[in-house]
Amino acid sequence: MEKIVIKGAKNEVIETMKEKGYKMEGFNDASIEAGYFYAYKEDYQGADFFTICKSGGVYTLIQY
Repeated sequence: MEKIVIKGAKNEVIETMKEKGYKMEGFNDASIEAGYFYAYKEDYQGADFFTICKSGGVYTLIQY
């Protein structure tokens, strides 16, 4: 599986993740402050772990 790295403004990151098939319910203020969240796909049992780095208005999501 390829490692996913996404950078952009909050709305850009959410849109890009949705285009990749992820549900973004777990991406919220609490998860941003914690620095991580789990993203789920429609037809996938389980979740992918992403770290969240925020610098200014740019968010970087990295899949692990």
